[in-house]
Amino acid sequence: MRIFRQHLWRAVGMLMIGALSACRPATAPPATTTKPASTARPLRSHSYVAAPPRPDSTPTSAATSAGSETPARDTPRVLLVAADGLEWSVLLPLVQQGRVPELQRLIEQGSFGLFETLRPTLSPRIWTTVATGKVPAKHGIRAFRYPDPDDPETRHFYTNTQRKTKAFWNILSDFDRRVHVIGWFVTFPVEPINGVMVAQTNTVRSEDPSEGNTLVKGQLVEGVPAQVWPPERQAEMMAILRQCDQDLPNLTRRLLGELPASLSPQTTYLLEACRWSIRADATYEAIARKLVAEKPPFDVLAIYLGGPDVIGHRFWRYMEPQRYQHPPSAAEVAAFRDLVPAYYVHVDRVIGELRQLTGDEMTIVVVSDHGMHPVNQDWVYGPDDRGKLLISAHHQQAPAGVLIAAGPGIQYMTMPKPLPTLGKADLPTVASVYDVAPTLLALLGLPIGRDMDGKVLDDLLEPAVLAAHPIQYVPTHDTREWLAARPQVPQELPDTQQREEQLRALGYIE
Repeated sequence: MRIFRQHLWRAVGMLMIGALSACRPATAPPATTTKPASTARPLRSHSYVAAPPRPDSTPTSAATSAGSETPARDTPRVLLVAADGLEWSVLLPLVQQGRVPELQRLIEQGSFGLFETLRPTLSPRIWTTVATGKVPAKHGIRAFRYPDPDDPETRHFYTNTQRKTKAFWNILSDFDRRVHVIGWFVTFPVEPINGVMVAQTNTVRSEDPSEGNTLVKGQLVEGVPAQVWPPERQAEMMAILRQCDQDLPNLTRRLLGELPASLSPQTTYLLEACRWSIRADATYEAIARKLVAEKPPFDVLAIYLGGPDVIGHRFWRYMEPQRYQHPPSAAEVAAFRDLVPAYYVHVDRVIGELRQLTGDEMTIVVVSDHGMHPVNQDWVYGPDDRGKLLISAHHQQAPAGVLIAAGPGIQYMTMPKPLPTLGKADLPTVASVYDVAPTLLALLGLPIGRDMDGKVLDDLLEPAVLAAHPIQYVPTHDTREWLAARPQVPQELPDTQQREEQLRALGYIE
């Protein structure tokens, strides 16, 4: 049992920081059983008060006709930020320097710690585990690609059609909760949910006629269906994507600042190789800013940001040149030392913008699928090297990721040390990638499937939440009707060659 933050630690920490800083399915939810709420825990809480039902809180007809209880809409709204590759050893110094005020506020007001991951640390399997609360053998997404059953030498990318169990967005939709999912791994082709889903694809076409009808990075293809649910909003989202393409030079300039007059071929390549990820994040961020202000209000908005991982892979050597036998030039270190931290600052800024745009207090949960660590520290990085030969950080050793949660329904956690002296080694392990989905359901007063492999983090949730909504269980959320409606033939990604090039360059595939 974790102990919760004392006034003295908070006072000392604040003083020292100041010094350092100068579409719904037709099936009904299953019947539930209830687990009594735990009451034996120390508490320093948000004084959680159930909110009145929102105007859109009428239960679905399917749930009503089945006679099963549809939980009241008296639970907090949740922003779930899936920030790929956030590393505590980079994040904590930024908190202590006052550079990430939103994340600092969440840490000071909520719970945080190490987030246990899977090995190997392949993003599709981890993020699908986060979304389902189940092991890869149950949810079906085991890696980036799988061998063709008729030709083992041929490999295909996993798609959403191959997920064998419901994700949190399906379960929330079953209970008429409004949920938006933006950029989450393995969501193409999109599926019907009670909200908006924007798939993670990199389907783009060149505007240069000399390149022919070739899919390359540059601009999203209007003619590729199933990238947005509901489909009638795809044109609207494509307009946002095109605007982000136009704004990309300005965003890149804000992140990088003024570049040196001349750059080595290595650094020039690395910068160009990161632009697709910066562009993707900018698109997801712009869509999120639009959706948070829409009515009816969301219950959960989940957004994926991949930039911390992609930039970390490529620019760690510039951030910590002293850890490499062959660092970049002094001029390039000076120019790009802050690029990895600057992207963390950017993520912090995005969280702040979304919080302000909601217009009311909400619960914010930030998770990363893994941390990162230096690799290839004795390599000679040749001028003609490309792709994985220039990778200077990775996560093969499965370093724990980040979990930070704060807001209504979340407990305050005691810091093991005052924040200005806190290091990664001081952090407790607070959760695993299996635990997010069941805990999210409990926070929203919804039943947990007994076939989930994760647990409800009841030490993370305030006792008042569990008293108002005791933890309930159902055997499974995966009804026969839902399973029968899943596509029987996998659908290919429309940009397989491009995606393979991106992943090969990051060292994920051969």
